[in-house]
Formats: sequence, C-alpha cells, structure tokens
Amino acid sequence: MPVIDNVFELIKSLSKAEKRSFKLYAGRMDGYAQSNYIRLFDAMDNADSYHEPDIVRQSGIPQKQLANTKAHLYKQILLSIRSSAAKINADIALREQIDFARILYSKGLYQQSIKILGKAKEKAYDLEQLTIALEIVEFEKLIESYFITRSSSNRADDLTQQTYNLNTHIAQSNRFSNAAIQLYALYLKKGHVRNAKDSELLKTYFQQLCPHLDIRQESSLSFSELHYYNLSHYWFGFICQDAAYCCIYAQKNWELFDVFPHQKSLTPGAYYKSYNYLLESLFHIHRHAEFRLYLQKLKAELDQDIVKCHHNAYIQSHLFYFTHALNLYFYEGLFDSGKEIIPQILTFIQSKGNRIDTHHIFVLYYKVASLYFGCGDYKLCVHYLNKIIHNTDSTIRIDLQCFSRILRLLSYFEQDDDEILQYQIRTTYNFLRKLNNLSTVQKEILSFLHRLHSFYRNQLQAEFLSLYKTLLALQDDPYEKRNFIYIDILSWLESKIENESVQTIIRNKFLSRHPL
Repeated sequence: MPVIDNVFELIKSLSKAEKRSFKLYAGRMDGYAQSNYIRLFDAMDNADSYHEPDIVRQSGIPQKQLANTKAHLYKQILLSIRSSAAKINADIALREQIDFARILYSKGLYQQSIKILGKAKEKAYDLEQLTIALEIVEFEKLIESYFITRSSSNRADDLTQQTYNLNTHIAQSNRFSNAAIQLYALYLKKGHVRNAKDSELLKTYFQQLCPHLDIRQESSLSFSELHYYNLSHYWFGFICQDAAYCCIYAQKNWELFDVFPHQKSLTPGAYYKSYNYLLESLFHIHRHAEFRLYLQKLKAELDQDIVKCHHNAYIQSHLFYFTHALNLYFYEGLFDSGKEIIPQILTFIQSKGNRIDTHHIFVLYYKVASLYFGCGDYKLCVHYLNKIIHNTDSTIRIDLQCFSRILRLLSYFEQDDDEILQYQIRTTYNFLRKLNNLSTVQKEILSFLHRLHSFYRNQLQAEFLSLYKTLLALQDDPYEKRNFIYIDILSWLESKIENESVQTIIRNKFLSRHPL
C-alpha cells in the first residue's frame, strides 16, 4: 500500500503551468530556506511514489528539518496557486479585494477601504455571490458604525435594507440546498421508493422540506435559489423513479446556466452535473434525438478553457461524457462500435482514478462489462465485473453488487461451462438470498437462476419464454422498472428465444423506433 503524503499528493496534482508559476513565485525569495523547499519540491516532483528515505536523499535535506520544510513548501504552493487563481476565479478575486480592504482599514484608510468594498460588492451582486456580498455589507456596516465616513445621508438605511434582502435570499437558498442534500442522503440510505406507502411518506417529507414556488416568485430569485430548488425536485423525482419529472427539472437547471452564463465558470462542477442529470433523464425516457444533441454539446465543451482551468471540472465532465457515451451505444445497439471508446475510459481511470470516488469508477466498470456482454465477449465482461464483485469497499451500492453478480452469471451461462456455472449459481444465490430488500424482478431472476441447474437443455426455451412473460408484465411497474436499467434482461431472454445475438435484438428495437 503506497504511503499517502499531503505535500506529495498536492505536487502531483499540479499542472505544468502551475509548476512553472510556483517556480517563478518561489524565485522571488532568497536564502537557505528557499533553497531547501525548492530542492524538496524538485525531489517530490521527480519521484513516482512517496518514499521518504529516497526523498531525503534526493533533496539533501536533513531528516530533522524535513517536517518543517514540507510544511513551508505546502504553504508556499498554496499561496502560489491562490495568486494565479485570482486571475481566473472570481470567487478568489473577490475575497482578495476584501483582504485588501481589511489591510486599508487596519491602517486607518477608511475611505479607501470603503471604495474597494463598494466595487467588490457590485461584482459580488453581478456574479450572484450573495454570501460574499453579505460579508462585504457587514464590513461596510462595521466601518460606518465606528467611523464617520460621510458616505451619504441615508447610508444606514441602505445598508440595513441590503442586509435584509441578502439574508432573505440566502435563507431561502439554504432551505432549498438543505432539501436537496437531505433528499440525496435519503437516497443513499434507502434507495428508491419500493411501494405506494414509501411514495406517500416521501411526498409528505418533501412538502415539509421544499415548499412549492409560484412561477411569479421564480423571476425574483437568485441563481442559487433556483438551482437548489430545481435540484430538490430532481432528487424527489429520482427517488420516486419518475424520469419524466426528473427531466423537467433537469432541463430547467441546465437552462439556468444560460440565464446566468457567468455561473458556468464560477461553478463548473454544478454546470457539468446539470448535463449529467439532463442526459440521464433523457436516456431513461427514451428521447434519443435530444440525448444525442446534449451529449454532442457536452463533448464540444470538453477541451474548452473552462474545463482545462478547473481540475475537478475536467474530471467530472469527462466522467459524465464517458458514462453517457456508453449509454448511447447501449441505446442504439452498437456494442461493437462502442469498444473503440474503452481504451480512452481505461486511460482516464488509470490517470485520474485517485480523484474519482470508488462508486463512479465501478459504475464505469459495470458499463464497460455490459458493453462487452452485448458484444458477446463474455470473458472480458467477467473480468470487469470481478473488479466490482471482489472489492470490499462498503460504499458500493448493493444494487450494483447485485446486478454485477447476475450479469456475471449470465456470462458464465453463455460460455457454456457447466462446472463453473453450477458453482456460480450457488454462490450468487447465497449472496442474493441474504438481501432483505429484493425487488420482485430480482426475486424472479433469483428463482430462475436457482432452478437453472435442474433444467435440461431442451427445456430451456420454454423456461426462457416463461421468465420473459413474467418480467415483461413488470416492466412498466413504477416500483420495478428501474431494475431493467441495470440489465436488459428482456433483450437477453429475447435473444435466447429467437436465437439471435443481444446486439441484434437491441439494434432492431432501436431501428423500429427510429428508422434510418
């Protein structure tokens, strides 16, 4: 297990431009201390992994000085990044102006401080940075209450009204953001609603969390209020398994960034998540033309400056693009064509995997495995499923674990290896039986798998047909339909019944809905 060191990890996260800026920044300082931490920087930058004896030897820094030198280097790197980031990050630039105003205030230059605060406040309003605007107003009130600046005769009334307006908007934004995060936490804990009782309880809970907005109110709301309001409704629809409802609010949320275009660079993470929510919703309600259109829009933005300047935005945008690019191949039944994107995905995971949470990596692995299953390459399908199944990370959702085992079992069945199939049927059955919240679809598949070893080959066709009819009746059940997203079990059963490949079955379905 490699040692994780904060300074080493920070250095490895720097871009070439950031490293160059740091060297220029550090070059302004002279002396032995500067020489020490530059040599430490170079030693860590050139190392592939953090091994302290090697770092000490390469840098020439005495062991007893290493801890202090690392702490100093860490601070200097952050100061260098902050200095550069202020040029492109409006949030940091605004806080820098507040810092300048505090320096002037501490020197008794109150008019100069007020002047800088006034310009910063205008910028904060323009950028919808209401919490920063409130911080500035509170600072202005501090100066006005202690010192007579004679700014204007109604200055006190203006500042009081600004404080009231800002607090009102911020309080409502906080209420909506609390609702969104609470619903997301509920989803992680409980998953989707499973019956009518769950649905009613969720509706009551949601009404308490997030009051309905009249359309006339929306025009007076800030970006953050509208953004979190839309997210709250999206997560409500998501937990209810109502993709059409999700799509309404995902679309509104995406369009919000056209109304407030500066938020694309100010909050790039939220911007690319809006793409993800919209694409996921369009995929689930089968709006193919729009799904393809928005996926193309996302792809066109991947190499723009907004992505390059924000490391998190770069990772998120590519993660979402790869996820939905695979979804498009699934939707169109072009599994063989989809193999061309897999090397890019694997390179992305290898280079950025330490910056992506485990769940999202395994979702990509599951989709890659599903693509290989559709191609008929069952060995590679099992290879990527095993990465999920053999992992002991408790944060991996149980539904992903469940369907990974089911898909692996189908892959073993397709390989016609009776010995390993019998063993895998038992282990899969034992694993799934321990789950207390199995859906009806999962129970039917589990029952079929458990009986699979007792079927003769000449009985399979009838058993496939029987299971197909049972599952087909559940496809439109609002509390069961999500199961069919993880694994297109109906298309697989059709392929067995009609003696065609899964790829052919799905492709023909697509062409029947969207003739060329």
